[in-house]
Amino acid sequence: MIDEACQEYKREIELLDSIPGIDKDIAKAIIAEIGIKMNQFATEKHLTSWAGMSPGNNESAGVKKGKSTNGNRALRATLNEYAWTCIRNKKSRISATYWRFVKRMGPQKAIHAVGNLILRLCYHILVSSIEYEEREKEDYEKILQKKKEERIIKELKKVRYKIGVAS
Repeated sequence: MIDEACQEYKREIELLDSIPGIDKDIAKAIIAEIGIKMNQFATEKHLTSWAGMSPGNNESAGVKKGKSTNGNRALRATLNEYAWTCIRNKKSRISATYWRFVKRMGPQKAIHAVGNLILRLCYHILVSSIEYEEREKEDYEKILQKKKEERIIKELKKVRYKIGVAS
């Protein structure tokens, strides 16, 4: 009966199924919660906020408290549950994101961040109608290394270091 109801969303289910760790049942659950028309959300951030997957940012007297916003509890629980399955594939962007975040924020918050990433991926896949393509882990690590270098250079310039190209 569920399969019959999902026949008209077959293409979208196949697109979401291209994400590592997401199978057809998970794709059906995500589509059941957010739908396929992404024009109701202006950006991916609007969708993550609606779903309650946006990170909280509350600081008072120098004490930071991060609590996610209220949102769609069923979708949030589904994404967090399936984030655990996605991180088991060691050679994926999703797993690399988890292992990068878990060092500084702990497993629960890192899983929540991975759920946020999965939802953002779903948004872009449904908007563009293009299957997810996994980058090689080495390519992803090069991109992260380049971003890290750019950030360090920016910090050094901020404290008035002169940066030049080494020959």
